[in-house]
Amino acid sequence: MIRDGEVAGLVARVIAIAKRRLGPGYRATYVWGSHARGDAIETSDVDVGAFVRGAVAAEAREREAEAIVAEAGGDPRLDFAVVADADLDGRDAVSFRHGALRVDGEDLAPLLPLPDRRTWETLAAEAALEWVARVRPAPMRLPVEPIDPSDEFLGYCDRRGALADGTTFVSTKEALSIAGRIATAHVAWLSGRSVGDRPQAIRAHAEDVADEWSPFLVELAETIRTRWRYRIPDDPGDRRRLRELCERVLAFERRFVEDLSAFLVAGRDDDSPEVRARFAAMRARIDSR
Repeated sequence: MIRDGEVAGLVARVIAIAKRRLGPGYRATYVWGSHARGDAIETSDVDVGAFVRGAVAAEAREREAEAIVAEAGGDPRLDFAVVADADLDGRDAVSFRHGALRVDGEDLAPLLPLPDRRTWETLAAEAALEWVARVRPAPMRLPVEPIDPSDEFLGYCDRRGALADGTTFVSTKEALSIAGRIATAHVAWLSGRSVGDRPQAIRAHAEDVADEWSPFLVELAETIRTRWRYRIPDDPGDRRRLRELCERVLAFERRFVEDLSAFLVAGRDDDSPEVRARFAAMRARIDSR
């Protein structure tokens, strides 16, 4: 149940519009993130996905998503996507069971078996690499460079967030999102545990990995989200601390890519075709020359 009444109303509008526009192909709507967990703050996004049957071209789905958001009022907090069920994979199976909130339609979780450990290790690594590489030129060169070396916060704070009244702000969430994905991969490699969202990943990292990065992850979440509410602080001392945290995120990314490189080298004879294909795709995203 979504606790924020205004957000619940927004999601209800999205559902009604999506069901009308998507027609008989509509299957379900899910919510992720803090509104699914019930711990949203005023700067939280509203992450929503409507699922449709079959293989639907990405361009068509993007057009429908844009039209649905616009018809629902264009709320800047809304991060909405139309997802084809033919594109679902093991990451979605984990998300449906451990992180997503079904707010309308079919329960899709039984349709997707949870991935075996080797596949989950690969999927978690792939997701983390996507977050590290997506803000850098492809293929990504090593060692991993800052997103923007000239920026006060190394480029980790150039995303804009929005409030309910439409006011926008410069958000610090990117740094925490990247770190959470990397934590998920480290947990998968060390214990095989599957986690569905960032808070679960940080807790699991402390329990299963318990290395020098675990306290940093806790501090990063408590500082960026709980204390600063995803905003850049005004106090000079806090700004210096934010810079230090961003430097640590960069070091965490470098550590991840080192570990990932070793993981990709250690292929196994019994790896499935899916795992082999994903290994090849990850190798292609990294320029190790």
